[in-house]
Amino acid sequence: MSESKEKKEDPGFAIREGRIPIRSGEARLRVAAVGDLILSDDVAAIHGARGTTDPFRLVKPLLAPADLLLGNIEYPLTRTDSRHPLVRHRTRKGPPEMADLLAAAGFSVLGLANNHILDCSVEGLADTVRALAARGIRAVGAGSSLALARSPAVIEKNGLRVGFLAYAYPHYQIAGDSTPGCAPADPDLMRKDVRALRARVDHAIVSIHANPDAGTDFFFYPSLRQQRIARSLVEEGASAVLCHHVHVAQGIEIDRGAVIAHGLGSFLVAIGDSYLRSAPSPYAERIGEGMIVFLEFGKEGLLSLAIEPTVIEEDLSVRPSLGEERAEFFRHLSAISAPLSDERDLARRAPDRSLRAKA
Repeated sequence: MSESKEKKEDPGFAIREGRIPIRSGEARLRVAAVGDLILSDDVAAIHGARGTTDPFRLVKPLLAPADLLLGNIEYPLTRTDSRHPLVRHRTRKGPPEMADLLAAAGFSVLGLANNHILDCSVEGLADTVRALAARGIRAVGAGSSLALARSPAVIEKNGLRVGFLAYAYPHYQIAGDSTPGCAPADPDLMRKDVRALRARVDHAIVSIHANPDAGTDFFFYPSLRQQRIARSLVEEGASAVLCHHVHVAQGIEIDRGAVIAHGLGSFLVAIGDSYLRSAPSPYAERIGEGMIVFLEFGKEGLLSLAIEPTVIEEDLSVRPSLGEERAEFFRHLSAISAPLSDERDLARRAPDRSLRAKA
């Protein structure tokens, strides 16, 4: 049995600044992953439909050393006026040219599995895939059929093969056998896909647009069920499970030598959006926070983890967290990560079921 299967949890793991070692080995590949990207019309209005200003200019020095850069793009990039028949909120989209900003930032793979990617129906999804592909960015987690939505992006670099999968919690946007949509975050299906992918690659990375069981977006802790699902994917061989959707950062744990980031927060979103402004305290104060997670890989497995907190400014540019705000973020991340090692403690922190109405 491999080291990652024998070792349930690293007792020396603690959230801190700098490189956090997981196992020894020769580093060959550095992967960076960020939280939600919402390149809406609001963002385009500030930064220009053709990227006349760069919202990522202040964090590019952080991203530059990464061999691969991952993220989740939540709104379709399209000009279509089509709407999904079940959408009741304001149309959520951004112009296709905003993909220029993603390419300039160095994104390699973007997950499309989320609850908004079909807001502009099939046309919006197709336009998004085309916009990314035209700029050399791989899209995973959504497609013209369930089989294509479940298909991984596999990249070989520096002598390692890495595969990426993405899933969304079931809603109207899920693909069918012959209908477009997202891969569903069904535990059995995800475990099957990870098992199959792991047989083809050195490392498998899974992105989940994970909805807390209580149905609220804003929360600092995953549900116990969600944690168990993520850990089950590690059992099948995932080197990292990276979650999105809750619009605030959630805790990080190391399980069997793999990293589970339960919520990467927001990398770039319109923080003045009316829905985000509806977040109650203490979540409202952290809507603009996110983190870049750096994963260092070798033949031996996942070697290390590093975390760089980020902040979205009022002008919708992203910058590194600095000084005392940076130190405070690590204190907060440590506090919300601590209950992940105790199921009873985590269960006590489950979201209030009365918040289900926000879904």
